[in-house]
Amino acid sequence: MIKITVYRNHKRAIYGFKAKNHGDPFVCAGVSALVMNAVNSIERFANEKFVCDAGQDGGLLELIMPRIKDGGANPTAELLLESMLLGLINIAQQYPQQMLIIDSSDS
Repeated sequence: MIKITVYRNHKRAIYGFKAKNHGDPFVCAGVSALVMNAVNSIERFANEKFVCDAGQDGGLLELIMPRIKDGGANPTAELLLESMLLGLINIAQQYPQQMLIIDSSDS
């Protein structure tokens, strides 16, 4: 099962995420495309510093934007992550046994 954790700050802005584990090859490919595109898009278009950690076996990807975590704002980066989340939610609705999404705003 693929587990996605979305991190939000006190203003409910997404400041990062963690994607962990493997699943069905088709689901995994869709998830990988969405999260990697988000990372690449933030790097290219958002002008926001971030820390990215990838597991050696490809089963982990975590991105944190420290300034947004601390309450800063970057509408472009936030929009890119909200868009990623929308795509992930759509995949999770189609393959509920393959994915779990935990949104820190739900806690």
